[in-house]
Amino acid sequence: MENNLGNQTRLMAFDCMRLAKPDVRRGPNWEYLPKRALIQQPKPSEKEALRRLLSRRIPPGPTYIELVEEIWGRGYEVYVVGGTVRDVLAGQQAHDVDLVTTMPIARLRPLLKTMFRDEIGGSDENGYARLGGKGVHGDPFIDLKLFCHGDSGTPDALFGADFSLDVSHRDFACNSVYYDPINEVLIDPTGRGISDAEKMLLHVVCDPQLRRPASVGQVSLRYFKFLLRGFQPTAATRKAIEERFIPCLSALTDADRLGYIKRQIFGKLAASEHADAKARLEAAVKSCTVTGLWNECFEPICGEMCT
Repeated sequence: MENNLGNQTRLMAFDCMRLAKPDVRRGPNWEYLPKRALIQQPKPSEKEALRRLLSRRIPPGPTYIELVEEIWGRGYEVYVVGGTVRDVLAGQQAHDVDLVTTMPIARLRPLLKTMFRDEIGGSDENGYARLGGKGVHGDPFIDLKLFCHGDSGTPDALFGADFSLDVSHRDFACNSVYYDPINEVLIDPTGRGISDAEKMLLHVVCDPQLRRPASVGQVSLRYFKFLLRGFQPTAATRKAIEERFIPCLSALTDADRLGYIKRQIFGKLAASEHADAKARLEAAVKSCTVTGLWNECFEPICGEMCT
């Protein structure tokens, strides 16, 4: 690296670097969204619901919004995303808060450790940190992820700050709406996510070529989860799921498939609801045009789904 005197030196860490012009910022990521993207204010009721969620405390003390402000104050961006925003837009109760940030995991973990004085879970290769209670018990927790650019879940994982690349690693447009809690605006990179969440529609946005086969197979399981919740797929999404995503279920072992189904479909249901959910799952799977899908991928683990 060359300093202001023209001398070159080798830095031992990126933390030694400083901005040449700290008062001149590139601007927020949402200035570089694709043309189809939407940026709009939430409705007053939605804004209030999001404020309430962000004001909740995460064991052992600080609130979500306090964490957001700490990350933002360090020059990084952080957004509420995923099921949190989807449920608020759909007028449903959101149980937890999912956050995505541009802050590298190496800087994120020390911050979380300082703020919460607790052990930090998660995975560097998958680009996320988890802190707080267990979601299945209804306790608040942080599920803080990085903007994904590629190879998530591998030693070559790449994370950054690009909305379009992050969206291509998500599943459906309704889960790809970002809420900026500092400026209190909704950011919809696909241009259809807000409407889809409100109308409970499914448009697949995941690029299967950028994901590992097992991750692509998981998207098809999430597809069935949303069918059980009353979401309706477009004809193009149904076709894509059946032709490009369901075949990747074979990349998941029976144990992996069972664990994912239990977490995604049965995890937040009362025991009294399990039998009905299993029957509706079977009906949804058998409604696909993929021959023998239930018998091959679901029947072998059916007896353990509700245990």
